[in-house]
Amino acid sequence: MNTLPTDASFIMTTSCNNRCKYCFVHKFGNEVIKDEVITDGIDYLLNNAKKVGKKAINISIFGGEPTLVPDKISILLSHALKKQNETGIQCHVGLITNGVSVTDELKKLIIEYKDKLNFGVQLSCDGNRETHN
Repeated sequence: MNTLPTDASFIMTTSCNNRCKYCFVHKFGNEVIKDEVITDGIDYLLNNAKKVGKKAINISIFGGEPTLVPDKISILLSHALKKQNETGIQCHVGLITNGVSVTDELKKLIIEYKDKLNFGVQLSCDGNRETHN
């Protein structure tokens, strides 16, 4: 029985560029994930997958609004690809974003990693302007 975690959500930052009425994340201040939490977390998931014989792990990039820290997204994607190539265990990565801060830099990352890491983007549209912003 698989009792070791092989899937995780990485909260990249508690900052957000919206103030949706239902959301509570802004109450946590402006924290940003440390690089070693990203790399150690991916290594942990892959080690667990190897132990239980899984061929893939699932990683969600979440926040706050993760696109506010594109350097952290880049670190996660490059480390996941490096470790995927070393271990042969597939890394499936998804980014959950409100889409407000999608820069050219982020677009390049999406294009670069979309096939290599089965990298997808989920847009969060949670109501009308009054609710979502």
